[in-house]
Amino acid sequence: MDKIIAPLEQRVAYVMQREGLDHHAAEARIHHKDHERARYLEREYHHKLGEAQLYDLVLNTSLLDLENAVDILCFILQRKATGMAKTTGELGPATGLSRYPAAPVHFPSL
Repeated sequence: MDKIIAPLEQRVAYVMQREGLDHHAAEARIHHKDHERARYLEREYHHKLGEAQLYDLVLNTSLLDLENAVDILCFILQRKATGMAKTTGELGPATGLSRYPAAPVHFPSL
């Protein structure tokens, strides 16, 4: 699952433009949809919206336009589909890397 985020005011401006709503109606629509999404996730999957392990990727659309966000999502979905054909041992960030030449160094706690 992927998650797309943006500051509330940018989301309000987008909904106002896209749906022709005034500021108050756009903000109310966003809050209602966010609440409904959270309820659905909790009811159907017994998870909370903020649980990081639910997401493969989080995109902040205050930094990206819609076209670039879609391009990134398509790229990730293509890579994910390729990975689905592999065994568990062939997956992960260390795949294809050699072992450390020596034991890893432990950093002191601050």
